[in-house]
Amino acid sequence: MNEYAKQYVARLRNGRGETVTGGELMELQQAAPLLWSESRKWLQSTSYEINRCKKSDTLDFELGGQEEVRVLRKLPVTRRLHVRFRTMSERIEYTCGAAKGEYMCGIGEDRRPVLTDVYHTMISTSALRKTLLEILYASQCPTVRTASRPHYV
Repeated sequence: MNEYAKQYVARLRNGRGETVTGGELMELQQAAPLLWSESRKWLQSTSYEINRCKKSDTLDFELGGQEEVRVLRKLPVTRRLHVRFRTMSERIEYTCGAAKGEYMCGIGEDRRPVLTDVYHTMISTSALRKTLLEILYASQCPTVRTASRPHYV
């Protein structure tokens, strides 16, 4: 069980004197892969939709296996959003230029999957997805200055 799940269970027991059933523990452990799968599909479909609406290849979506996604913004200046799911720790990590962070997966009070940052601030999955694309849109990484890809000879 990941650290967030242990903390969540401890808060339930200490805060209201409730016990946690085996079903609730299973729900905690199954939430993270579900959140990641939904987020990955949303990033992919949204990237394609943006390209379709803009009638150009503005965003290049790349899968790096089941646990990794890269979204490349080509215009006006190349930027790369890299999102990775850590199965063992049930975390979603992202980097984009100077921005980086991570979110822990868990179950909210309304029994829905939620994400929390290192300060235990909850964020919905839909808000995180939009935030990731906004970070990519606003990224000002100074090391990349061209929209062309490297050519190896």
